[in-house]
Amino acid sequence: MRAVRDGLGATLQPGAAISHLDSESLRVIGVDNPILSRPNFLVSLSDDELTPAGLAARVILAKVMRQLVESGRWPGASLYAN
Repeated sequence: MRAVRDGLGATLQPGAAISHLDSESLRVIGVDNPILSRPNFLVSLSDDELTPAGLAARVILAKVMRQLVESGRWPGASLYAN
């Protein structure tokens, strides 16, 4: 990001990354292209291999991620069908 701020180039960033940028110092342009995508997955051991704390963490992470996407607070993110 330093190179971008110094005027040496541009970068493609996920919506979550740009939500923390200082909008006055950088120009953000949305790219609406269904071909460009970056899938991310929440991956864990199977339920029977997880500790109770690990299982609880996975459940909470999945719930929070779903809430952020459905409420529009995770820009650019979408959910896969289970």
